[in-house]
Amino acid sequence: MPPEEPTGTDVYAQWAAQVEALNEVETYECTLTMPMGIVFEDLAGRCVVGGLVEGGNAAALEDPRIGRGDVLLAASAGSRGLCICEGLDFDSILDALAENDGSARLVFEKALKFKAAGNSAPPKKSGVWGW
Repeated sequence: MPPEEPTGTDVYAQWAAQVEALNEVETYECTLTMPMGIVFEDLAGRCVVGGLVEGGNAAALEDPRIGRGDVLLAASAGSRGLCICEGLDFDSILDALAENDGSARLVFEKALKFKAAGNSAPPKKSGVWGW
């Protein structure tokens, strides 16, 4: 059963809490200088980290949390502010990321274990785009 759509001032935080209750996941946030050095993949309608570019800004983080399979939940979109990725198509998410000058704020979900699937990894990739 998918989480109910929350209402209120902090919709993202409420939604993330519901997702975490259903699965063993953690959410985390980071800000990266552009180009980020992340390869994003479109997996079943979700924008997922396919890998990090060696020597890129994401790989150089002191806290190397970003990893393959992490789901992009939200990202800054230039002057539009934070863009929630749920419900957006892959190309719209990439367009939002392209609006950032200098740096991008990203919110990810890291799956520790999916209760329904019984594993810790998303399905294989269906498309690849690099940033």
